Formats: sequence, C-alpha cells, structure tokens
Amino acid sequence: MPAIPRSLSLSLLGIIFLILGGFAVGAQEQVTVTLTPIILAAEESGIVEGQIECADLGCSAFAVVITFDPEALQVDTAEIGPFLGEDFFPVENEIDNTEGWVRLAAVILGDPPEEIESKVLFRLYVTAITPGLAELAISELEIGDAVGNSLPALGVDSRAALEAGATVEATPEIVEATEEPEPIPCTVMATELGMPIRVGPGNNRSVRRSMPVDTAIRVLGQYVDEAGERWWKLQAEDIEEIVAGEVDRYWVAEADVTANGDCEKVAAADPSAYVAAPVAQPTPTTTQSAEQPAGTPGEGGGGTGPSCDTTRSTCWVSDGWLCYKYELLCDCHGNCTVGGYLGFFDGSLCGYASTCPGS
Repeated sequence: MPAIPRSLSLSLLGIIFLILGGFAVGAQEQVTVTLTPIILAAEESGIVEGQIECADLGCSAFAVVITFDPEALQVDTAEIGPFLGEDFFPVENEIDNTEGWVRLAAVILGDPPEEIESKVLFRLYVTAITPGLAELAISELEIGDAVGNSLPALGVDSRAALEAGATVEATPEIVEATEEPEPIPCTVMATELGMPIRVGPGNNRSVRRSMPVDTAIRVLGQYVDEAGERWWKLQAEDIEEIVAGEVDRYWVAEADVTANGDCEKVAAADPSAYVAAPVAQPTPTTTQSAEQPAGTPGEGGGGTGPSCDTTRSTCWVSDGWLCYKYELLCDCHGNCTVGGYLGFFDGSLCGYASTCPGS
C-alpha cells in the first residue's frame, strides 16, 4: 500500500486541530469510521462511504488519509458527507492517483447539528481499472469535538472488499413459490322450470327428470358432444335418492343452466353408456308416456334398438296414510314399469299422492 509522507500527514492533522484550539485528549469512548465495501466490474464506477459511529461525543471535526492501489482503482472525486451538516469549512480535499492516496479534512462552523440525520462522514467516487482485489485503508485518522479535544478514534479498512475489474454475476431472481388457491367447486343452477336432466350427454338421450329450480347442483365432470355442445355431469345425490347403477347417469346441457365456480377446471368425463332395455316381463302395471312420441329407433324415439336406454328410479303409491315405495323402470320409448317393492314410509314423504303409473 502506498505510504504518505509523515510530514504531510501530521501537518494536515495539525491544521484542523489548531482551528479547533488545541489537542487535549480526554478519556472518552472510541469513535469508529468504517469504509463501506463495494464490488465493481472493469471500468465500472461506484461509491465508497466513510461512515462514523460517534455516539454522543459531539464529533465536530475530522482529518483522514486513505490509501489505495492506484493500479487497481482510481479515486475520481471525494466529498464531505452530510454528517457535519451544511455549515462546515473544508480544510483539505486532495487526491493523488499516482501514489494512491486521498486526504480529507473538515470542521463544523458553529455548533454541531442538534439532530444527526446521516452517519456518512465522507464519500469517495471510485472507478475500477484492472482485475484483482484492491484495498482501501485508513492510514491516518483524527476526530475532534466542538472545543478542540481529540477523541479516541479507530479506522476500519475496506480490505478485499473492492473487487476491481471482476465480473459481477447477476443475482438470480428468487421467485417465491406460491400455493395454488383451492379451486371453487363448480355448481350449476336452473332458473326456469323444465330444464331436462338426461341419462347421458346428448339431446337424443332419455330425459330422467327436470332440474330443481334455484338449487345449486355440484358438477363432477364435463363432456363436449359432436355438435360442440358442452354437457355437465351432475352429482346425483344433490338431486334425489339414487337407485343402484344410476349414479353416473345425470347430465344437463350447459345452455340450460347457469354455472358458478371454477367450472373451466372441471375434468373431462366419459359419456354414460347406453343401457339396453330389458326383455319384457309380466309386470304389475304398464303405461305409455304421452311425452315420448313414436319415432326413429334408439333412445329418445319409438321402436327398439341396441342403443335404447333404460332408467331406474322410484315412485310412490299412497293410501292416504302411508307411502309405499317401488322401483320404476322406464325405457327410451316412454314405457315405464313398476318393479320391486322397496318399503313403506310416512305419507308426508310423498305428499300423500301416488306417482307410480296406474296407481
């Protein structure tokens, strides 16, 4: 590290303390001046600060000599920092980039500032020259109070903190993982009477019943048919008591209902398979539905065919006091057959009305 002629250093320190009026030294706490670290790439400029820790000692003047390697960096300018306030006298400000040293000295004129807003005693504006490590060292330091007393002081060097000419790698952006919010369950609701629930996705599939009005029904899946129409697969338990084998056969057209929640995230579902109509057996009662006119073979029209659906549901027979529950089987042509007896219940469950065909 370049050396400063002792006579120059002592004369600088002497001038400032003669201004203050003496060199009396009291047994006081120690003042610390620290050079801040810096990292620079080649030909890049930056700022090194001298930050002071003065406690309540009334630091009012300073003189400092800073040395550096002139082959690694240059000091472009030096300035007094805001610690001394606005009313100060700059005793010395000299830079030698050939020998590698800076001399700074200043003293407050009048009373020290009542409030210290910054710890920055001085700033050095530096530029990196060549690759390698460089040191900024405080070789001489004197701190004085308002009446000329010299305060015990320690200078903390910025050793190996200036990486002159080194390639500065960009700090990788740290992206904090955020938890994906729980999707809002998709539900659908009919706002008008008569919106059909079908046994499968398609207008040619049998109608099971109508959607309950103003009731949110959970959606379990979605399917887009060949015509591009979307169908919602419904959670059957939200609608009625389910007969075995029918739980996956509740579908409603997207156009017939209002959807709420994260419905775009609903998984795709396979369409419900066609269920062939059973071979006719002797039955207690049979009726022909007026809502299903004869038509082309298959589900949804008259005739027979391998694609004809059969739905299983329930119906009631009331004697005015009790409700007797039966299985109800309907094919795609509207032929409904009352099946097995499922038990009896209080008449209020069926409204004291019979729903089984022929009852």
